[in-house]
This record gives sequence, structure tokens and C-alpha cells, in this order.
Amino acid sequence: METRQREILNLVVSEYIKTAEPVGSQILVEKYKLNVSPATVRMEMVELSDRGYLHQPHTSAGRVPTDKAYRFFVDQLGQDDFSSSEFKILLEVIEGLNQGGFGLPRLVRDTARTISFVSSGVGICGSLDEDDFFSAGLPNLLREPEFARDADFFKSLEIFDTLDREIKNIFNEIEKDVQVFIGRESREKRFNDFSLVVSRCENKRMKRGFVGVLGPKRMDYEKNIQLVSCAKEAIKEL
Repeated sequence: METRQREILNLVVSEYIKTAEPVGSQILVEKYKLNVSPATVRMEMVELSDRGYLHQPHTSAGRVPTDKAYRFFVDQLGQDDFSSSEFKILLEVIEGLNQGGFGLPRLVRDTARTISFVSSGVGICGSLDEDDFFSAGLPNLLREPEFARDADFFKSLEIFDTLDREIKNIFNEIEKDVQVFIGRESREKRFNDFSLVVSRCENKRMKRGFVGVLGPKRMDYEKNIQLVSCAKEAIKEL
């Protein structure tokens, strides 16, 4: 992909994540001070659409990212910066659970709740061997603009009736490093409308464990990848 197209695509993804509104060429030029005309940006966006990276809703002149665009965006991100105060909150919670001598169920529950709080998504944590699973943060999803615009999107919430089973079904696909499943990338069809940032995690008490964030495809991937990586490393040290 050419440098200019890469820049435009990354800006479209970033802007859509922030606003949940289709992104137009004029917005990109004005907001990000691009040294090209809106017509040039529009031409590049048409090319990106033809290549499957962008989609134009019928009711809008702007464009939104496809799963392919999110994948391109995610593959450029890192996961090793834990300096944010939000991540320190997570570390303090997990370390406090260890010092307090709490058992695995409390670790799973409070980790999921803290991830939900920090990510504004659905935090998940569990252990297949101990059959412990907890998710928290469904109200976070109900506040997302996707629900206000698409009544059919509510049907996708049925996944939460069997979320523990869905995670078990894809556990063998989860690697030790943080992994991102975007929309249809998972073989579980119920994940089609979501993205899942997840990692395996283990310590002396937790075998075949996992920790992650589930949210709309329009999520803050950089933050959530770092968050899950941070949680995984903290749990490993317990």
C-alpha cells in the first residue's frame, strides 16, 4: 500500500473510532491538516473502497472501515506501554488480590470488572480447568452509538447468554501473546459484530486461563491490547 493511502486509511480508522460517524475527505483535510486537496483524498478513499478497506453507507457521503481496515490498523500497533495511570489501577487491583490472599473466583471477578472499567468494554476473565468465568460491563455496550442506529444490533447481544461457552469454543485459537479477533475472523458466528482482544494467562492457581476485552469493532484497539497484555503479565506474577 502506498504511503499516502496508508496514512489516509489509518486516519479514517482513528477518526471513526473516536466519532462513530462516517468519515469524509473534507473532515480529514481540515482536521489533520493534510497537504492535499479533498478531491485527492476522496480519490484515494474510492481506491481503498475498491480494495475492500472502506465501506460507504447508503445514507452518507463518508466512509467507514471494514474488518479488513481494522486488521490493517491493528497489525501496526504495539502492546508494551503500561505507563498509563489506567493500567496502574489494574495492576494495583490484581496485586491487592494477591496480597489479600483471595481465591481464584475473586481474582477472576475483580479482574473482569476492572478491565471493564478501564476499557469501557466488556471485561472477561476465567479458567477452563476450574470452570470459573466472569464477564462485566454489558451496560458499556448499550451506550455505544451502534445500538442507537441499528435495531438489529441488539440481536447480537444474545452472545452474552452463552459467552462462557463461546470463549471455550475458541480457546484453542487463542495464543499466549495478546490476540485480536475482528468480526468474522473468529469461527464463532456470534462474534461477527464484535472485536475480541484476548490472551491466555496462567499462574500457580490458574491453568488454561484467559483474560480479555469484548467490544464493538469500533473499539480503542491500542488501549485494549495494552490493557490485556498488562493484565496477563500481572496475573502471571501472582
